[in-house]
Amino acid sequence: MPKYIQDKEFELSEEEYKELDNLANLMLNPNENFDNLQEIWNNTYKFRIMSGALNS
Repeated sequence: MPKYIQDKEFELSEEEYKELDNLANLMLNPNENFDNLQEIWNNTYKFRIMSGALNS
């Protein structure tokens, strides 16, 4: 998951939920949405830093 979610202790704003919903919808068809996903990757840093069992 993106680390900022953990840092906020899962207390997200409505706008943050909308951003995540948009990202999730794009990821349903990554081949068709590659350009949009690449733009998000290149320009939305908060989605690039991940948190998980191996990199907490």
